[in-house]
Amino acid sequence: MIRPASVVVIAVCLLPTLASAQVAEFTVNVQSAAVRKGPSTGSPVVGQAPRGAILEVTRDIGAWVKVAWPAAPDGIGYVHVSMGKLSQRATRE
Repeated sequence: MIRPASVVVIAVCLLPTLASAQVAEFTVNVQSAAVRKGPSTGSPVVGQAPRGAILEVTRDIGAWVKVAWPAAPDGIGYVHVSMGKLSQRATRE
């Protein structure tokens, strides 16, 4: 005899499910935001993000966000959070 709990577990495992994840975005709300090589105002500027730009955040480190910046030699940059708004967007995987 199969226990009812076992049947439920098997059914849940066999049913396809949609997973959703949260993706962080940073929207620039100043005229132009400096994208820096490191999380410091003393770090060199590797580019400028215009107002309205939506940047993919790879890490939130407090006063700075690490963003994907393809123009940088290593593909990443840092923007100070005072330059825009950090938000979460749900995605389906």
